[in-house]
Amino acid sequence: METATVTSLGLTIRRARERKRWTQQQLADAVEVSRDAIIKWEGDQRAPKNRIGALEEVLGIDLTSATA
Repeated sequence: METATVTSLGLTIRRARERKRWTQQQLADAVEVSRDAIIKWEGDQRAPKNRIGALEEVLGIDLTSATA
């Protein structure tokens, strides 16, 4: 029996940021939030809520499946 690998929203954001070779500060500037917000999102301590669309646009990814 295969086990599905579940990737957290934070890990998805971090991997997409790293693929672009961006720092947390660069991503924060791009979506107009603080670096602390990025740290909390990537650590799954807080959800990006009203910045999902901005993250998807800037990172070029779909986060809807990660937030379901």
